Amino acid sequence: MADIETVEPKQTEVVTNVNNPMYLLELAISKDADVDKLEKLMVLKERWDAEEARKAFIQAMSDFQSKCPAIRKTKAGGSTKGGQVAYYYAPLESMVAQTQQLVKECGFSYTFDTPMQKEGGVEVAITVAHIQGHSKTSIVFMPFVTKTGVMSDPQVIGATMTYAKRYAYGNAFGIMTMDDDTDAIDEDIIAKFTQILQHWDVKDHLIKIANTISSKTTLEQFMQALPNVEQLDKFKGLLPKIDKQYYPKLWQDFQTQTSTSADNWLDKLSQSKLIKE
Repeated sequence: MADIETVEPKQTEVVTNVNNPMYLLELAISKDADVDKLEKLMVLKERWDAEEARKAFIQAMSDFQSKCPAIRKTKAGGSTKGGQVAYYYAPLESMVAQTQQLVKECGFSYTFDTPMQKEGGVEVAITVAHIQGHSKTSIVFMPFVTKTGVMSDPQVIGATMTYAKRYAYGNAFGIMTMDDDTDAIDEDIIAKFTQILQHWDVKDHLIKIANTISSKTTLEQFMQALPNVEQLDKFKGLLPKIDKQYYPKLWQDFQTQTSTSADNWLDKLSQSKLIKE
């Protein structure tokens, strides 16, 4: 029988953070420390907890801002003399709706203090609190909005309060806003372009150009300028009369034509020496 090696049990190492005031406080209590020492340790512990809460707040706010999307400005705000929309903005309810879940996930809550009417405007304070205890208050002063012919004085104050709350909320969380992208390429315009491409046997150049376009309007203009179906059919009708070795070069050239230039290009091709008798 083989000898059985005896293994002595290892002592469990206890690693304690001696810089943690909670540990020091518990140690002092176990050693029957006097009241004066205990009070000093309690003050130290409160400072420690406050600093840890501040760090947690900063980290949570950093996480929030890295995940928070830019809020689009979708609501019209005023008109020009010509009756056009002067500007767009992101209303408070839209900002809250798009961020409230992320606010909760990051451990935040917030409260608005009762707005204070001051000379020339309204002051609003928002306090953002983190679940670990740290909080921060942001204050925004908003001058009274311009009174229109249909607004009463209370309505002017109410509208100003709403604007102030919107700015306060955005400032407190560092939320960015952006203009609504009404000219973005959507699924409908992609579907139309895909349908056009179905008629093209060779389309690499067209796709390459389209991939550089980010505006719906620009893509529509590009599509409208392409050779039309009749011109494309005429080109395809000429190909059987031409040696196949020239197909790649001709397709590349034809892709660079527009509906305006295609007829002239096709006439030259039909009269060229490439056409077989």
